[in-house]
Amino acid sequence: MTFFMDLKNDKNTLLLAIACIILGMVLMSLIMVLVNISHKETIYTDQAPKPIGPYSQGFTVNNYEYTSGQIGIDPQTGVLADTIEDQTHQVMKNLRAILAVSGLELSLIHISEPTRPY
Repeated sequence: MTFFMDLKNDKNTLLLAIACIILGMVLMSLIMVLVNISHKETIYTDQAPKPIGPYSQGFTVNNYEYTSGQIGIDPQTGVLADTIEDQTHQVMKNLRAILAVSGLELSLIHISEPTRPY
């Protein structure tokens, strides 16, 4: 108890203790940021349709590549394929081109979708 009473009576000691606590918190926050730093790189190729609005064709974060949804547009002509089959083939070509930027191929992908309640 005398330790706390001394702190109460000695303003300099109290201020020093508070400064040490704040400095410790700042250092811990900095360490947490440095440990969790992610390397993010945007992917772009002219072999797939240009992204519309604020989207990107894909990006890489810590050696994982994420691609956005694609549509069946031919990047050379800008024309949407006629049938669903042709659109599906064009989408796969677009995905293949985006993955190729990072040296990947379709055999290495994992497709995920949100869980939907039924």
